[in-house]
Amino acid sequence: MKGAGLDLLSTASEILLTGLVLFLVAALISPRLTWALRKPFLITNHLQWVLTFPFRPWFQNPKSNWPRRFYLAAFPLILLYNLLIYILLIPIRLVNAVYFDLALFWSVSLRDGVADLLFPEYRFRDTREFIYKWFSRFPSRLWKFLVRYTRVIFQGIAMTIFDLVWPTLTLFHGTGREAAEKIARTGRWHAGGGDYAGTGIYFGLVPDVAEHYARHNSDPIVIVARVNLTPCRPIATLTNELRRLIGGSGGDALSCGLGSPWAALEHFRKDGSWYEFCLVQRSKFKLVSPWRIRPICIAGPVFPERVPGGLVPWPKTRRSWRLAGMTGIIFLVFASTSGYEWSKLQTQLESSTVVGSWLSKDGQVVNANQQVNTGMKGCDGVLVSRLQNGEDACVVPLNGSALRFRSEPGFGEESVIGFLHSGQRLDVLEGPACVDGYLWWKLSTSEGVSGWAAEGDDRQYFLEECR
Repeated sequence: MKGAGLDLLSTASEILLTGLVLFLVAALISPRLTWALRKPFLITNHLQWVLTFPFRPWFQNPKSNWPRRFYLAAFPLILLYNLLIYILLIPIRLVNAVYFDLALFWSVSLRDGVADLLFPEYRFRDTREFIYKWFSRFPSRLWKFLVRYTRVIFQGIAMTIFDLVWPTLTLFHGTGREAAEKIARTGRWHAGGGDYAGTGIYFGLVPDVAEHYARHNSDPIVIVARVNLTPCRPIATLTNELRRLIGGSGGDALSCGLGSPWAALEHFRKDGSWYEFCLVQRSKFKLVSPWRIRPICIAGPVFPERVPGGLVPWPKTRRSWRLAGMTGIIFLVFASTSGYEWSKLQTQLESSTVVGSWLSKDGQVVNANQQVNTGMKGCDGVLVSRLQNGEDACVVPLNGSALRFRSEPGFGEESVIGFLHSGQRLDVLEGPACVDGYLWWKLSTSEGVSGWAAEGDDRQYFLEECR
């Protein structure tokens, strides 16, 4: 009897695995089909959060004191429930991860990669020049496509494992088309001007919330992203002082007052009858941790729209690489002690790490932002230089701030001769020079003014190659 039960379980596992493979193959063939199948998975995605925090209807009113009192009194029970539901929700997390991290992400990335390969966005004067560029650059485009999509395959697997270990939701962010494409390609999420319920990036659990905020832009669009909100707190459970800041201009104060370990707030908009999330950032002038938000696609009116160049790679930063590595170790420990035969999967994961590092050896296509300079004494730790003499450099978006332009490299206040603004194009004259722990380049503006500017620090670039 026991043998028959094991045979039945084995047969069911084979059927499930076969169905999963067929589903992924169908998804890769047709991104539109994958997108058309999203509604059942949006329901399981919604169910994941509802089961994680079923008490949310009791914490809708931030003007009342009893939600905070109840939350503090019941916090040990809430914590115990969260630990239990974390285990029970593994199947639902797996279903959501397979659809969003594998089927949808892979299909959209493949579609964008093929489009870049066959329909490149070249600037040209006439048809003859376009044809010449198309054929002469095809080998380079083909190589980039193979490297990029190999990376995409391993990236989807890594995202799936990450979402199994660290509970992640599919959320929607409304913005303008230009900003959406920049976010999708760079992974840089900036806190916007609105700080109704704290400073940070706002998301909706349903597309309608994002579409509402997207309408404030001339060309509205919605970004679909996998977002890690853990740990998240209802805004109605904060102190009286912090709750008084809701709806005002004290977003930074509200976010800073939240304190650790909280990373996100959930707020109920009574005027719109919806819940929205604020992934907290302590200041508008800082970036939200990119490992917490991973774009899946840009949702058009009918199907996901093309992102030239593809979506931003993940992991990207040193911190996200460390977190991904720790997640892999946790997953392998769980797999090795769960009683199942995971040896083949462990071998594949180990080999993917080797292949992934080999594919990213150029450091510019895959993991440019996570490499640090080690070749110039005194500047160890800053991001590796990407500029070259004789080429153009552009100032990256700096959240409304300006990059100081100096008469000589270094941080002397007397050396400041002006300011460089986001998107400004400059000629690279000479460099780099290592001064005060930074890499400096001598640049020339379109007006002919020459000076020095820092390329970046250990977290972000200030200057990049113009595209």
